[in-house]
Amino acid sequence: MIFLFLAMIEGEGDKGKFILLFESYRYRMLYIANSILHDRTLSEDAVQESFLYLAKNIRKVPDDIHSKETMNYIFIVTKHISIDIVRKNQRHRNVNISELTEKDFAIFPNPEDIYISNTGVKRILYEIRNMPVAYRECLELNILHGYPPRDISRLMHRDVAWVRQKLYWGKKRLRVILSGSNAYE
Repeated sequence: MIFLFLAMIEGEGDKGKFILLFESYRYRMLYIANSILHDRTLSEDAVQESFLYLAKNIRKVPDDIHSKETMNYIFIVTKHISIDIVRKNQRHRNVNISELTEKDFAIFPNPEDIYISNTGVKRILYEIRNMPVAYRECLELNILHGYPPRDISRLMHRDVAWVRQKLYWGKKRLRVILSGSNAYE
């Protein structure tokens, strides 16, 4: 299976990076997909689609394979592809997406704060992680990974206007929280 993905990737360095991604994250990705889909076969399909997405976008994956940033990126990709599979199969399996809880979609907590020395950055990351899921994911992809709204909308299967709105209000909320103000301006 991995050879098909490697055939899509041009550079040898990128192929090596993809192999490390595959070996490091495949089981955790399967766990995330299974926690959303509750079906081993569909979970394997979600992981395969996730790796296909990662192979096509390997240059967007941070170079430090074991960083918190890379892990979050991979988990967000897996989560959204799994949710997309739920949506596609909703009418066939009678799965009601509203029954899924935020816990089903939660990103695993990670010890990135250990590696961050700047307390301002720590505070921003802390506040972003404590925001509602839609704001958190849009802000992480935009601020931490540098994705523009159009790419975020494709990844999250949402309209660009929706992503821009979440980014606008998420950043505004973040400014208010960081300034210590009690009201939105």
